[in-house]
Formats: sequence, C-alpha cells, structure tokens
Amino acid sequence: MKRTCALLLALMLLLALAPAVLADVIWIPEDPFLNKHLGDCAQHDRTYYAAGPDGQVVVYQSPESTMVAKKLENGESVRISWEYTDENGTVWGFCEHWGDDYITDWTGWMPLEHLLLKYDHISFEEEFSDRLIAEGGILEGFGGRTIRAWSYPGSEGSYDLEVYEEYGPDYGPTFTDDAGRKWGFCTYYMSNRCFWICLDDPTADYDTLYAVHPPQQVTHPVKDRTDTPIEIKPAGPSLNGILAAVCVIAILSGGFLWITRKKK
Repeated sequence: MKRTCALLLALMLLLALAPAVLADVIWIPEDPFLNKHLGDCAQHDRTYYAAGPDGQVVVYQSPESTMVAKKLENGESVRISWEYTDENGTVWGFCEHWGDDYITDWTGWMPLEHLLLKYDHISFEEEFSDRLIAEGGILEGFGGRTIRAWSYPGSEGSYDLEVYEEYGPDYGPTFTDDAGRKWGFCTYYMSNRCFWICLDDPTADYDTLYAVHPPQQVTHPVKDRTDTPIEIKPAGPSLNGILAAVCVIAILSGGFLWITRKKK
C-alpha cells in the first residue's frame, strides 16, 4: 500500500512539472552537422537581413562543406537559430526555413559576417539598459481577453495574445516610454517568448498608443551596409582530422593484410 501511494505521489509530481519541462524543451533540427557538433554549437534565435558580397548570401550545407544549399538576395530576412565557430574564428549561423505550410523549405549554414542584425528585444534592452527597472508582477484583470504583445515598446511589429482565465503573464523588468506609459517584459507565456506588453493599456494597438506621441527613438539597422563584406567559404574538415582518418585507415588496412598473409 505504501509503495502504491509513493508511486501515485511521484506520478502527480511529474504531471505537475510537465508544463514547466515542456516549456523549456529545446528544438533541435534534423541537421547532420548540428547534431554531430551540438556540443560546440549554441542557441542564437535572432533575425537578420542578408547582406553578403555581390548582392547575395551563399548558404552552405555545413561549415565544412562547399555544397551550396541556398542563395539569399541581399535584404531578405532570415532567422538564425544556432551558431557555430570554426577553427578560423568564423561564426556560422544555422537556419531552418519554414514555408507557409509549416514544412521545412531548406536548411543551411551561412557566415554571420554576411548578415545584418534586425533590431529586436535584445537590441532594445542593450540600448535602453539605463531605463530598465528591476521590478516585476503579473498582469491581472485581462483573463479571457486579447492583449497586444510587442517585440519591444514602440515596435511596429505586434500581435494578438489571448490571456488565460486562470492567470495572466508574468513580467519584469519594466520600462517607461517617452509618453509616460509603463511596459513589462515577458520571458514566456503560452508558447510565446520574449515580448513586451503595455501595462497601462494592454489591448491598444500602435495607432492608438502613438496617435500623438511618437515612440522613443531606437537604433534600427538598415538593410544596406556601408562596408564591403569579404567572401567567406567553409574551411572544410581540419587537416589534423584528415591525417588522423588516413592513419586509421592505413593501420586497419595493414592489419587486415597481415592477418590475411598469416592465414596463408
């Protein structure tokens, strides 16, 4: 009886922890290089504009392969989910591009030097770090209603977010914009990550909030670059790795021949 109760208690604890565990699940795409070198890769999850030499960015199958997977015209938007630094110090970004039907169109690796970062919540936090207040709370009074989630305060990109009846999103830190409105940063809520909500008017859209006062100035990167990017190609497998593989093959071949002759 005691054993049964212990098992039931353990099961209840697992069920209680399931939402938190699922919320932290890391999506790892089915990419041979990424899976092989996962320990040397890091999550990135930021959006960029293509800005490569000769008006395009060449996407390779891997940082060690010269096989071309895709070519992006400069100005195209691309989401980099993982990064890898090769032995030459070149940082490579991995993209798994999904089509309108949520099926992967293509995957590949490209040098981050050939991309321009799109302004996002991390850019905002870096630019306005001196105006962020280390305080938090829970949005209350909007259960069952739809609020607006923003990339950052004053961003042109925002979307509808339905609030649970039971509880609202946690927020913190906070930010007060140039019009005196208070905003809260949300790390995670209902599968949505890293967004801001206007605490003084959570349902208002851009035209409503900024009908009179323009948003605070932010440093938006342009889709064109003033410098000339240098062409970067995969370095290929390291020389040490190739020599090691050759040595292993030579040893195995020699051993096989020795065994064969001994039997004769």
